[in-house]
Amino acid sequence: MVIRFIIIYIFLSLGCFVFAQTEIPPRAQSDAGQSRNITQVNSMNHSEQNAAAAVHKAKLQAWSASPRWRRLLYYNAKGKSEIASPDFFLSPEGSVNPYKELLATYEQMFFQDASDIDDDHAICKFPARFYVLDKELKANEFHKIKYCPKFLSFINRAAGQSISMVFSAYNLNSPSSAFGHTFLKINKQGQEGMDLLNYGINYAASTEGTNPFFYAINGLFGFFRGDFTAVPFYYKIREYNDFESRDLWEYELGLDYEDVQLLTMHFWELGRGWTWYYFLGKNCSYWALKSIGAVSPKYNFDKDLNQVLVIPVETIKSLYKYEGLVKRVKFRPSINKQLLQSLNPLVRKEKLRVKQIANDLFDEKLQDKESLKGDSVQILETAMLYYDYQYAKSYITDEDKTLEKKQPLLLARSHKQKTPALTVNIPSAPETIHPPQRVGTSYRQGENFKSLNLGYKMGFHELYDAKDGMDVPIAMNYFDLNLQVYQLKNSSNWRVSLDRLDVLRIEALSPTSTMDKKLSWRLRLGLGKNLYTYSLNEIVGVASFDTGLTFSLTQDQSILLYLMFSNALESSARFNHKIRLSSAPLLGFKVHWTSNLATLLEVRHRWYWDLGQQWQRQWQVEGTTQYYVPKFKLAAYAQGLFLHGHTEGLRLEDSHWEVGLRKFY
Repeated sequence: MVIRFIIIYIFLSLGCFVFAQTEIPPRAQSDAGQSRNITQVNSMNHSEQNAAAAVHKAKLQAWSASPRWRRLLYYNAKGKSEIASPDFFLSPEGSVNPYKELLATYEQMFFQDASDIDDDHAICKFPARFYVLDKELKANEFHKIKYCPKFLSFINRAAGQSISMVFSAYNLNSPSSAFGHTFLKINKQGQEGMDLLNYGINYAASTEGTNPFFYAINGLFGFFRGDFTAVPFYYKIREYNDFESRDLWEYELGLDYEDVQLLTMHFWELGRGWTWYYFLGKNCSYWALKSIGAVSPKYNFDKDLNQVLVIPVETIKSLYKYEGLVKRVKFRPSINKQLLQSLNPLVRKEKLRVKQIANDLFDEKLQDKESLKGDSVQILETAMLYYDYQYAKSYITDEDKTLEKKQPLLLARSHKQKTPALTVNIPSAPETIHPPQRVGTSYRQGENFKSLNLGYKMGFHELYDAKDGMDVPIAMNYFDLNLQVYQLKNSSNWRVSLDRLDVLRIEALSPTSTMDKKLSWRLRLGLGKNLYTYSLNEIVGVASFDTGLTFSLTQDQSILLYLMFSNALESSARFNHKIRLSSAPLLGFKVHWTSNLATLLEVRHRWYWDLGQQWQRQWQVEGTTQYYVPKFKLAAYAQGLFLHGHTEGLRLEDSHWEVGLRKFY
């Protein structure tokens, strides 16, 4: 079960987003495109058509190797497309032969009679391809797109004026959302202030009916089918902003009008172009950037995408590498953030009244607005937010009934005076977070040893890391490796050993309050020192899970106090019964003195049981302080196991201190 859980969680962590299907916005017809009508095309005799075709085929041979054509169909350096769906190609060999696909595209799209063109024609299936090729060959036949009613319906509904990339913030309560999401959004023409009517476009794995074990395996090795789909943007707001209470950041892109129309046409094409989905690399964020580069050759993100891991927030950073690509940024706070802001000026009695109103409405104990007449505007407005937050899931399962229950509150609020709109403090943007990977070196010394340590961590964030870009108290770490070269006291020999390997370490310190009872939790899976003896050369398998309560002592959650109950399972051939169980109450304290300077201190008292008759106990005091220098992406830290008490008493030889440097990249 431990191995299964390791695989499941780590490879669900980069999850992305699921969209329901819709259609696309077309490109306005150019004057040049109208210069040649269908009658003129039909008037060409066969010899004229053949002569024109011969000239064009010579161009096609060379153009099939061009970056423009290869990006549009996602061919790699070996000439094989990353799109797996055969429906995405017009030639039987199209997925592995760029020239044959281009030749088939040309033959099926040009010099066609109007009677041959309908919604199932190649022109209507692949309008972006048709536009690009028509422009390259100067054929002036794009006006034939008017014979594609389904495509035109989509393009006119989408009415794209600009494209935005949307980042949905971290959500540790959902493994597939832990690292956030990115998707693209088509912004309508002439719809300023009506953002909810826009379309969101995204790529997601089709996982319905898959059990957890095969879910992880399929996601890791690319056995899931990934589809390109779309939904109205208001649905994603309801899902992310309200139901999952996650902030949304929108990055409007500075694409020119032609690129916007071409990308919208390309979305229509991708609707039939499924691929194999990989959680770690070729995920939603990968395809969001890839599709932008497919229609606009001046943006090449291949270097950023050819990584072992593609993390959503890192794709946002990639946009800023091109001057002017990010035109403007819009922040949409979560319902939870709005609620906290509204609750802040209220006293405890007023907060309890807010909670009572919302719960009574939902339970249908309060069906008359008259009973709300005595409540202030602030209480009524906060009650509306709390109702939406507390019963967000009900809006998805039964929206009409949930809104009906809320009517007395809406009516009561409508009879009160107007107040200024709620202003929510905007946190630092997600792209300001430190780089995900880290290498480090340190010196450690105890009563009976000293060591030099080398570390590498694939990602992503510690509780004591800089707060910029991460305004919630969570930590996500995977493949955290530390090696040590140590020398024992009274010995001249230096030895090398593994100090720690955390395959996965997750921490979610969700502050609890009168209004919102939340549990905090921590998970660790990997290899490390024997928790009891802390012996330098004794490595054991460790799986631990902690749960408890966290209390925020400041509004910005910069000072946290948490109390947890920790449970661990250790495995080693040296144990009498191969495994050992332990439990411990744990008291922790985290403070960010500044955004870049933090301290973490924990005290625990642990009881051990080796499945025999013997029980042992131990208490520890551990602490870490780190200062991050943004300019150099470098952190200096000090940490230590200050006291290490056992059943037989205090063992100073297990205490140690450590200082080191970490480089983020």
